[in-house]
Amino acid sequence: MDVPASLATADLVALIYESALDAEQVPAMLRSLARCLGADAAQLQTRSMPQWAAYESTTLLDDGSPAADFDRDYLQGWGRSDPLVTLLRESPWRQVHRHERPLVLTGGFHHGIQQRRTLRWTMGGAFLQGPQRATVLTLYRRPDSAPFEQRAEELLAGLLAHIDRAWNGAARLEQQASSLRLAAEALQHVPVACVVTDASGRCLESNECFRSLPEPLPFQQVMGRVRFRQADWQSRWEEALRTVDATGVGCTLDALGAAGSPWSITLKPLPAQRENVILALFAPQAADAAESLQLLETRSKLTRAEQEVMAGLLKGLQAKSIALYRGASVHTVRSQIMAILDKTGYSSQKELIASFASSNFADSAYARHSRSQPADRG
Repeated sequence: MDVPASLATADLVALIYESALDAEQVPAMLRSLARCLGADAAQLQTRSMPQWAAYESTTLLDDGSPAADFDRDYLQGWGRSDPLVTLLRESPWRQVHRHERPLVLTGGFHHGIQQRRTLRWTMGGAFLQGPQRATVLTLYRRPDSAPFEQRAEELLAGLLAHIDRAWNGAARLEQQASSLRLAAEALQHVPVACVVTDASGRCLESNECFRSLPEPLPFQQVMGRVRFRQADWQSRWEEALRTVDATGVGCTLDALGAAGSPWSITLKPLPAQRENVILALFAPQAADAAESLQLLETRSKLTRAEQEVMAGLLKGLQAKSIALYRGASVHTVRSQIMAILDKTGYSSQKELIASFASSNFADSAYARHSRSQPADRG
């Protein structure tokens, strides 16, 4: 069976990248791969590392119809003896293998694939998606077809590189977007001007305090970037961002306003971020920046429920009143209090309350869901 020359078209590559961003496009991508490589079926499976245990499988026939029974049997039985996967486990990522006659005609896999599913020849490769899973792409041909050609193997290797790049890139973007959404919500409750920026100084998020800072300032936001009025401060800012990005260690800069008022700028890699994302706090006094950084770090460690419980504690409420307010059991609230102490590093509620007594944590977190509650008697 000849491989159609249309395999390397821009449409197929575009579909690969679309499928990385939209899961509904995965069947169309598999169907196109099968047709372009002259295959009768295409399978995409996910395996957990390091055991290579298959737990997800999606197979489409060349006519576009799903093969749910094939996936069920593969996951429950003969897929464990897939000789192609045995080869892939011992090979570099994205290396493509084709099965020849001696490999296909032996074992339980041959019985399942040929005698029960009327498929025979296989070709595929694998790539890593994070430390815990691998994705395997397999193409099948029926017994009355010729094995996959060398040319098909080379073309699949090129396409597999696109799939790897597209899917891992989409995963990183989604992870970053999710973290930025959480950061954007947390920033709005910090009483000091702050922005989330990348290593090049591009502002990804900012809070209302930053956007409403009164003039005159030693800096301003121009075309989505923080710009300092003096060239030497701009150079220091850009160098500091590069250093924090490269080392993962925060730092503090000083600047003077137009009236000679001192400003402190605290830079720190944002928690839960992996790629070039830095928190910058702008405060007239270093103490304000330090306090705000403590607030943001605390919020990043706690779940939304734990934030509300902590806010209740800071308002002087006991566990029973917090449970009534939140519609939860007292046992649940007490477990959440223990989790808060563990995550924040305090040994007692008294220490926790004393540390945050002067902050606006309670107002910002608790007021979001405030309603009339009976006075605390505990």
